[in-house]
Amino acid sequence: MLMFTAVLKRNFTALDEAVRRAKQDEIIIPFGVGIAGTVAQTNETINIKEAYKDPRFNSEIDQKTGYKTNIILSMPICNYEGQVIGVAQIINKTNGSPEFTERDVEIFRRYLTFCGIGIQNAQLFEMSVQEYRRNQILLNLARNIFSEQNNLECLVTKIMTEARELLKCERCAVFLLDLDCGEALSRHVPNPSIKHQTVDRANSAIEF
Repeated sequence: MLMFTAVLKRNFTALDEAVRRAKQDEIIIPFGVGIAGTVAQTNETINIKEAYKDPRFNSEIDQKTGYKTNIILSMPICNYEGQVIGVAQIINKTNGSPEFTERDVEIFRRYLTFCGIGIQNAQLFEMSVQEYRRNQILLNLARNIFSEQNNLECLVTKIMTEARELLKCERCAVFLLDLDCGEALSRHVPNPSIKHQTVDRANSAIEF
C-alpha cells in the first residue's frame, strides 16, 4: 500500500499540531492505483496537463480532500539502489501556468534525490535503534536466565516467563527429557491476562 498526506491548508502551525493533522488527513492508496500508485509501480515520472482527462487519475482523492486537481507532476523517490521508497506529487502551479515545465521536472528530480537519501538514512537509523533495543533485551534476558543456574525449576520458569513476554504469546511450555523414566517433564506458564481452559492431564505431559 502507498500512503501520502494531503495538505489542505497553508497556514503555519506548531510541529505537534502539524503532525496531528497529517495523521488525520492520511490517505491510503493501493499499489498501482491512481497517479501515485502508478508511479510507485512503474518507477516513472508522470506529468499531466489535464488530470481529469487522464484515465490513470483517481478523482476519489479530490472528493475526499475537497481539492480540485488540474495539473499534476508525480515522481518516484528512490534509495541508493534506485528502488522506489516513496512517491512525491506537486499539484497546480500558483503562477497561472497551464503545465509543469521541463525545468520544474528537473528541479523536482534533484530535490527528491536528497529526499530519498534523507528517508533512507532515517530508515537505516530506525532499524539500528530497533536492533540495539532487541540486543539489549536479549542481553538482559541472558543475564536473568544465568542468574538462576542453581535452581532448575526457577530457571525453567524464568525462561518461559521471559520468552512469553518477549514474543507476546498466550502460553509458553518447556519440555525436559527425563532419561531415568523416559518421560517428558513439562512446565507451562500461561499469560495471566488470558483465561485458559483446564489442561487434560491424560493427553498432556507430566507437569511439575
